[in-house]
Amino acid sequence: MASLLDARRGNWPTDGEIDIMENVGRDPNTVYGTIHGPGYSGGNAVGGTRNIGQPVGDAYHVFAIDWSPNLIIWTLDGAEYFRATPASVRGNSWAFEHPFFIILNLAVGGTFPGSPNASTPSVNRMLVDYIHVSTTSTPPTGTNALRGTESGRCVDVPGANPADGIRLQVYDCNGTAAQQWTVGSDGTVRALGKCMDVAGAGTANGTAVQLYTCNGTNAQRFTLSAAGDLVNTGANKCVDVVAHGTANGSQLQLWDCTGGANQKWTRI
Repeated sequence: MASLLDARRGNWPTDGEIDIMENVGRDPNTVYGTIHGPGYSGGNAVGGTRNIGQPVGDAYHVFAIDWSPNLIIWTLDGAEYFRATPASVRGNSWAFEHPFFIILNLAVGGTFPGSPNASTPSVNRMLVDYIHVSTTSTPPTGTNALRGTESGRCVDVPGANPADGIRLQVYDCNGTAAQQWTVGSDGTVRALGKCMDVAGAGTANGTAVQLYTCNGTNAQRFTLSAAGDLVNTGANKCVDVVAHGTANGSQLQLWDCTGGANQKWTRI
């Protein structure tokens, strides 16, 4: 097991635990990635799995998380298999916005794997090639354009019209106020005095992404991951260019995060 635990050494699970990876003897082919917090711990935790079709311990693998404000993404050998946002924790508190420390643990028994039996090795080893912790380069501060990887165009308010409900689009990057977005520490993405917003606080694929008066709801909370995903944390879905459109005027929507180029954004 490789996990992150609260660096303040506070109360578990209130202060959170992030399991970067777990692998148990009764299920040798499966990697588990999990978060524990208040109201979602132990057998009620939130997580995902990846079965690789052979024992995980037979070879070295790279287990990782990409951890940014209000978003955690788990990968195995570079391939994503689970992600979590505040929308994942069933209305409970998101407990992962403070320092944690790393622990590595080779355990025998316990509630999760079950008690040892005759097949349990009396001697075992956990071999670790390396541990690497890095932070991304400091993102641009202040107000910036958001440029799409696939289209090469920028998130734009059509006609620089700040009316509520104006659907956002991509358009040639031009440096105007209609393309200048401020990414706030509160998760809001603002332009022309209003906020990027998910229409009707919807969570379904295809829900329009629009401009709307800032109101502090989850429909207006986003995080830009190190991988370039602009994720609405209320729906745990990505800002997506409809049908991979690259032309001026192609509209934005919410969609399941796929890693596609039409969901990748860079602040410039």
